[in-house]
Amino acid sequence: MATETAALVTRTRADVRTALGGTQAIADGDLRAREVPTGRDELGDLGPIETARNQLAEAFASQVPRVEDVALGAVSSIEEIRAAAGGMDDVARVLADQVATFAS
Repeated sequence: MATETAALVTRTRADVRTALGGTQAIADGDLRAREVPTGRDELGDLGPIETARNQLAEAFASQVPRVEDVALGAVSSIEEIRAAAGGMDDVARVLADQVATFAS
């Protein structure tokens, strides 16, 4: 009986470590597949953690193209603003030259 109890405690501790490790990985943004407890007890009922992780990974993956598009749009806007600012510098120089010409 003591051997069976020790084995149960050892298995439970291992399942708790496995569940906590997987949950902490999800919290840290690591959505790679990980082992989940598979027993017939409460810890074995944590299988939905794997489903949740897979759904999160799919959701993130589906957003990557959108994020890339937004980033490219931002870069394009920055380039347009820089070009416009350069044009304003040219206008300012012309105006300064005209003012200097009228002041002379």
